[in-house]
Amino acid sequence: MNVASLPRTRGFEFPWRRAWALRPTVSVEALAIAASVFMTVASNGAFFHAVVRVGVPGGLMTLLCLFAAVTALHALLLGVLLNRWTARPVLVALLLANAAAAHFMAAYTVYFDTDMLRNILHTDAKESRELLTGGLLRDVLCFGVLPSIAVCRLRLAERSLSAALLRRALLLIGSLLVAAAAILASYQSVSALIRNHHELRYLITPGNYLVSLVQVASTTHGGPSAPRMPVGT
Repeated sequence: MNVASLPRTRGFEFPWRRAWALRPTVSVEALAIAASVFMTVASNGAFFHAVVRVGVPGGLMTLLCLFAAVTALHALLLGVLLNRWTARPVLVALLLANAAAAHFMAAYTVYFDTDMLRNILHTDAKESRELLTGGLLRDVLCFGVLPSIAVCRLRLAERSLSAALLRRALLLIGSLLVAAAAILASYQSVSALIRNHHELRYLITPGNYLVSLVQVASTTHGGPSAPRMPVGT
């Protein structure tokens, strides 16, 4: 038998190589919607667990409305931030930050308000090394690095300016309508929940750390433009 005539066995790497070669083309709007759903599912477990723990009024209906509202607000945010040039870097940064934030909220029951952001910004190298645990690396890998690789492998569709503006307007308007409809559908339950447990808003990721980061950055403490205050009077 001629050994050279035998068929070559490709082994188990062939499916992986074949999958790696796939680079589907998607629109920025479709990517924003898919990323919004993923963020709600993968990064907001602490929020939904806290809602269930405090006793959500309205039960499953309120949870579904909250899921739809949070996803729609994510789509609204991404619709503002993403385009063909910013989609990959913005999503990679958000996915990595979301994975780390979701881990700390679940592991340490922390809320990403302005005080927590100030503590993070003032954390030294020694304290940072103590937070690098196996659980953090696992969550960042599964929910941050791997989705980021998938995002970078996608091709973004090219469209004319008029078509792109129309699709973006539809995304933004549709996101607003879905968020408003979801909140109005269970307005009494959602308003009672937020009114009695206003701290829950600091568990909605990535809105929690983005809003807190903006508030921290816009607040000056003792800077040159801050008014002089009497001390020790």
